[in-house]
Amino acid sequence: MPINSEHKQYKSRKKQWGVCRDFFEGEDRVKNQAKEYIPRPTGMSKDTDYAAYVARAFFFNGAELTKEGLSGVIVRKAPTIDLPERVQEIQHDIDYEGNGLRSFSKQCLDDQFAVGRFGILVDKDPSGRFFLRKYPAEDIINWKNDMSLLVLREIEEVEEDRYTIKEVTRYRELRINEDGVVEVTVHSTTVGVSEDTAVLTRAGRPLTQIPFFFCNVTHSKPSIEKPPMLDLVKKNVELLRVGADYANSLYFTGNPFLYVIGADQKEVDKIVLGSSKAVGIAATDARIGFCESHGHGVNPNKQRYEDIRLEMALMGTRLLEPSRAGVETAQAVLLKRTGEVSVLTKMIVAHNATMTAALHFLNWWMGGSLEDTLDFTLNMDFVDIVLDANTIVALNKLVASGLMSFDTLFYNLARGELIPEGRTAEAEKQAILYGT
Repeated sequence: MPINSEHKQYKSRKKQWGVCRDFFEGEDRVKNQAKEYIPRPTGMSKDTDYAAYVARAFFFNGAELTKEGLSGVIVRKAPTIDLPERVQEIQHDIDYEGNGLRSFSKQCLDDQFAVGRFGILVDKDPSGRFFLRKYPAEDIINWKNDMSLLVLREIEEVEEDRYTIKEVTRYRELRINEDGVVEVTVHSTTVGVSEDTAVLTRAGRPLTQIPFFFCNVTHSKPSIEKPPMLDLVKKNVELLRVGADYANSLYFTGNPFLYVIGADQKEVDKIVLGSSKAVGIAATDARIGFCESHGHGVNPNKQRYEDIRLEMALMGTRLLEPSRAGVETAQAVLLKRTGEVSVLTKMIVAHNATMTAALHFLNWWMGGSLEDTLDFTLNMDFVDIVLDANTIVALNKLVASGLMSFDTLFYNLARGELIPEGRTAEAEKQAILYGT
């Protein structure tokens, strides 16, 4: 089998990934592939008519808004990061492309939301500089579940001349060879370029584990899971199709056309509509008027369009919900979000596990120990805790009466985000004491 052979799970999911990527990318990407998402209406034979139909289609990117909203509640607070000194020295450029560890994690999180999968390769360049490299799901093309084989697709930039850079595909194969050590071969698709094979080593001894770490929706195994927002994206596709019919019906309803009966065509061709122009026709029996649709077909399209948006809201898109007339209690809001939070929790647990495992291996490969203290944990406090004035007064009364400690008060104020991020209770006491 050739090096670009794809795993059967990869083949079964890559079309779904493509749909998700298109909608998260936005309107231009989707409409440039209109034939995939917007069926041509029966009888619309002219390409120009179909192009106008697509251009008019309403595009509301509920999937992207939801993704950004959900990832936003995670990254709104800084992750907990505790690294050995050797890793701290490179954390501000952890991927050798200028991204710090927090930014690198956010890019990984975006892939996890978009397609439910990414991978991290712990790597080093010829000079010995270590770094982490993220691979999107689409570039992890083949593997064995026992991690004795992994094939990654990469894009290599080749300089054709001083002004032109061409992108060429290559494949990085990592495998456990007959001696039980990790061997890396880079297969280039460029004619005349030889394949390079090397054994990965640490302190002169070969590695026995491929330094690659998977992350899916709920686990860190090689097997692929369904993209977490696939159903929502499919509903967004339906919304677009109904939006195309809705916009089309509005266009024809809102744009009546002029008709003329009994006049010479040359006279008709001279007619210009506008308040500063008068229409004169020589034929005394000629008739002129406007033909317009009453728009009976608009309301069904409009209603279905709104229904789909509400269905998307029920699938997790709170940003698409219409404003509620009543006021919900904090408890009601928390209960409503319980299911969604559980999905986020599983995703973050998997994300943290992958990031931590990759950082542990990075630290070990750089000369550290697997026993070194290391932690990477994203924020899991998804729901805002809002403290109103009455609650704050009540907490202060408990402290004043000796029924609550200052540290407990400080903890509650910090959770309510009334304390600067990173400040400790002791630092707050000093600030109060010295008025700083």
